[in-house]
Amino acid sequence: MPGAMMSIEEARQYHAPQIEIFAQTDADMASALTLNYVDEAIGVALAAKGAGIPIAISFTVETDGRLPDGSSLADAITRTDEAAGGFVPYFMINCAHPNHFASTLMGAVTGATEWAAFARMHQRKATQS
Repeated sequence: MPGAMMSIEEARQYHAPQIEIFAQTDADMASALTLNYVDEAIGVALAAKGAGIPIAISFTVETDGRLPDGSSLADAITRTDEAAGGFVPYFMINCAHPNHFASTLMGAVTGATEWAAFARMHQRKATQS
């Protein structure tokens, strides 16, 4: 997989033309689904930010709840969110059975994982806006 991955800038350039077309329409937002690694998600988010159209970023995870590149879901979302300056309004998971990520998300509820800090950070951001 490492040889097939785009850098952030390559991903931004690759996805920008399609995102720019969406931005010129009446579309309310765009979406990028089944992303496998963080740099592509960041590139997509930056392309959408540059075009001025909100975008939903959706990652896929393996049976262990991690992205195919080994990143944790919390790390992938946090890195993408930070790199895009909070521009992405929605993060999702797709193309994965709920059993593959249930324990990851349940850790957020119980405060047993890095998700607890992530959720608190986003709760503060939401109340500040």
